[in-house]
Amino acid sequence: MTDDGKAVMTDLDQLRLCDYRPVPSLSAPSHRVERACAPAIDAHTHLGRWLTGGTWAVPSTTRLADLMDSCNIAAVVNMDGRWGAELEANLDRYDRSYPGRFATFCHVDWAALADGEPERLAASLADSVARGARGLKVWKDLGLHVRDGQGRLVMPDDPRLSPLWEQAAELDVPVPDVAREVYDKNFGGTGNWIFNTAYAGRFGMEAFVTRLRSLTEAELFIAAGIGRLVT
Repeated sequence: MTDDGKAVMTDLDQLRLCDYRPVPSLSAPSHRVERACAPAIDAHTHLGRWLTGGTWAVPSTTRLADLMDSCNIAAVVNMDGRWGAELEANLDRYDRSYPGRFATFCHVDWAALADGEPERLAASLADSVARGARGLKVWKDLGLHVRDGQGRLVMPDDPRLSPLWEQAAELDVPVPDVAREVYDKNFGGTGNWIFNTAYAGRFGMEAFVTRLRSLTEAELFIAAGIGRLVT
């Protein structure tokens, strides 16, 4: 027991992650930035409703647009387009209501792989782009959870996905392709940050992995001009 009455875990083998309460040891001044000095683009937002139980992540598009103006955010990319009717709902709510301010990315329904009909994926992408989708969002479930009809994990470089990637190239729409570059064979999937930093090195960048205990610590990296990817 510490002087302030807090219990101390003496057996680290019994320490559960949910019980871990790191105490920041760094104290530094904070500086709230209310507005970007130059027009900014938020390249990764979730504005749809499939992640929020059927309700829109942003209740008021008017307030969102006003907030973007006040923060000098010129445009945002909405990663929640999905496909079909749900894509249409996102396009109506954002892209078509605020031309030039929103760019909605679509998804494809990986159930086509379980159904043994991978050709549906390329057709779905073509349909979504024709409707107005600006790109294809590929989630981490590809390589971690998506399975075919035999229950086997499907990886980003699976030959059955080639028509999908070729369709994206033909339509000239962006597809996040980092996943196939950071696949960890030992881990059996993507999302390994050590691999991510190695991938950054291929482009002449230096990267490292660390754990930040507070946003105050993140401000020190900002002040030093060091970009951050947070997960």
